[in-house]
Amino acid sequence: MVAVAQRRILGLTLREHIGGRWAISWVLFVLNIPFNLLSITTNISQTPESGGWVGWFVVAMAGLATIGAFFLLGDFVLFRHRFVHPLPIWVVVVFGFSIGVARAIVIVVVADALGLQSLTILGLVNRMVAGGILGAAVLPLGALVLSVIYRYRSERRRLLEELVDRQRRNLIEEDEVRVLRAAVVEGVREEVLGVAKTVIDNGGGTREVSEALRATSHSLWSDQANTSRGGREDFRVAAVLWQALTSRTLPVVWICLLWGISAAGTIVSVNGLAVGTAQVVFGVLALGLCLTVANRWINRRPDHWLVAVSFAVLVAWTITSPLSFWLFDDRALEAALPTLALNLVWLPIVVGFTSLAAGALSSSEMVLERIRDGINETDVTRHALDVEREDVLRDLAEQLHGTVHSPVISRVALGSGRDHLVEQVGEAVAALGNTASDSSLEERIASIAESWAGLLSVDIAVEGGQEQARNVERVIREALANAYRHGMASSARVSVRDVEGDVLVTVEDDGLGLVDGSSTGLGSRMFDTLGKWSLERRGDSTVLTMYLTR
Repeated sequence: MVAVAQRRILGLTLREHIGGRWAISWVLFVLNIPFNLLSITTNISQTPESGGWVGWFVVAMAGLATIGAFFLLGDFVLFRHRFVHPLPIWVVVVFGFSIGVARAIVIVVVADALGLQSLTILGLVNRMVAGGILGAAVLPLGALVLSVIYRYRSERRRLLEELVDRQRRNLIEEDEVRVLRAAVVEGVREEVLGVAKTVIDNGGGTREVSEALRATSHSLWSDQANTSRGGREDFRVAAVLWQALTSRTLPVVWICLLWGISAAGTIVSVNGLAVGTAQVVFGVLALGLCLTVANRWINRRPDHWLVAVSFAVLVAWTITSPLSFWLFDDRALEAALPTLALNLVWLPIVVGFTSLAAGALSSSEMVLERIRDGINETDVTRHALDVEREDVLRDLAEQLHGTVHSPVISRVALGSGRDHLVEQVGEAVAALGNTASDSSLEERIASIAESWAGLLSVDIAVEGGQEQARNVERVIREALANAYRHGMASSARVSVRDVEGDVLVTVEDDGLGLVDGSSTGLGSRMFDTLGKWSLERRGDSTVLTMYLTR
């Protein structure tokens, strides 16, 4: 057992997969809700009288509440340290068995109390055994499947990001990035200028233009954030699942075993031990035969996997549900419909879950190879261009928020007048996207400071930071804008130096700092993405400190 638990799959041991973060998963609980509600109705041996369905709904909710109580117990008490110290597999198995037994007891007792079904020792024992075995199988199996899917998609994301970085370098060499950047910048310039002109044409003054520019900068930042979530984070779960499911033939024995256990819990209690057992055996044999035929089909034509499995499941359901009901069940059709419907959904889920778990145990590395092969060059190029677009939009949002927005509004306020507002905005917008990448860092910081001439005097000391020049500029641009606009500062000192492998940026000004109760804005969100930072009062000064990690 120890050797099995220590077997490594996708970089984690089997114990870490089953006894780790997914040992108690509320995803499984949510998936269980419709099955719990529907499976309870399979206990009805005859069409319920008026009001009977309400009673069975109460029974179903009692069973669901029992599972929820155990999940809470496991999540916050027994398994609370599972993220750091995975539990042994046998603990998860025993816990799953306990859930199944407890749910069975609650269901039988509540049904008897409501007069829906008489409590018998045979019925109780049957439900406890079947429920316990099913819980002992489903809980660790579900943990393994969810953990494996998470690892598969994480691996695809990591691989995609590596390929994207490589493709970005290729695009830069081929000058495609410059073309993309120019197109995005021009589009943003037109948008910003159009927004400003619309406000001015409608009679807006400096305050209205200021708010419009500020709102546009936040909109640009949100656009790049949404692109990030929809680009690199789009790891296509469906594609990963498809590669994992089709990596091998169906594990016939394990599927039949799991389905047989789940079927016994309901069929035996309805039709009795002898007839119920015969019906379960008949169903297991039919299911095994259908899956075996499907595997032979897949071996001959691997590209027909979906067709072969769908056909096998449909035929197996027909035999194990309608035909089995006609042969073994003496209930009215209306009373058996919930059982037939439940099996129509449960059977493909058993096939899918069991196949994913078996594929992970026997061929996880092959699945990863197929996932790698499934990432085509078109996807990589598209993601690389999305990443470049994100960077451009982020830069433009920061420039508009700081270097464009504040000086324009401030210069007009100092005497340029409303008549020159369009001209001032136009000149500033024309500077959007312009960078002096060939200049030294000190010259680029000086260029930022120059835009504040007459409003804010800036002293500059640069003793490093070249490797993080772009991020240094971003921090200083935003810090000076905040110092003047929010703190009403008249002077500032900028310091950039290397400190133990990091770049330390300090901006000290004589302003008032942030007013108590002020909400964080785009600048704070931008700082959060760059590194560790702080803003504090030191005597009569406000000091921003930012550590940029190399």
